Amino acid sequence: MQIRVVVAAIAMVLAAPDVLAQDSSDDDQQPQETLTHFLSRCDAGDADCRTEILAGFDVALNQMKFICPPGDLSPDQAADQELKWLRNAAAANETLANGGELDAEYTALNTLWPCDK
Repeated sequence: MQIRVVVAAIAMVLAAPDVLAQDSSDDDQQPQETLTHFLSRCDAGDADCRTEILAGFDVALNQMKFICPPGDLSPDQAADQELKWLRNAAAANETLANGGELDAEYTALNTLWPCDK
């Protein structure tokens, strides 16, 4: 249950600009972008890629508070580490590569910076 709430929260933050720009008559829900497609955008230099990674990191750290990165880790360093993890994971795991980007991002965040409980 917690995973779905976190993924939904990250999705809302990342989709907010798109939702505001959409025509109110557009009721079709878009399927979640695959990790492979997301990484293709990143590799092509899409500036939104890094913005989305940074937004997800911020939500996980400051709003949902489910990750515990080292105190000296800058957001830019975190984005670099997360993108590297996502690329490596996509190369090694076809299911993750073809699955939703937000699900993969949640997995990356929890794998890279879990909180001790």
